[in-house]
Amino acid sequence: MFINLTNHPSEKWSEHQRSAAEKYGNILDMLFPDISPMADAQETDQIAAELAESIIKRSPNAVLCQGEMTVCFRVVNKLKVAGITVLCATTERRVIMEEAEGGQSIKKAVFSFVRFREY
Repeated sequence: MFINLTNHPSEKWSEHQRSAAEKYGNILDMLFPDISPMADAQETDQIAAELAESIIKRSPNAVLCQGEMTVCFRVVNKLKVAGITVLCATTERRVIMEEAEGGQSIKKAVFSFVRFREY
């Protein structure tokens, strides 16, 4: 099993990214929770512990973990201690500049999946 612990549902991924994930097994989407900017270390520790426990019980082959940085860091460490492969997605960023009415510039960033990288 490949757990997608992000805010990016796998159904919206490119075929290339889905194919790379499926090398680890069937994809299970788990929504990375919204973390309040007011949350303290105790709260983020608790959230990370609950997430990691839930994931470890599923015995995945790999986990894509991307979200709020401090919780992500804590989850990644807990999963690695449990012997689970934890990944991030690498992308190529292309910037597209467009001109809007009135001469304003609009900057768009397009991210294309390249590969998974292990933490």
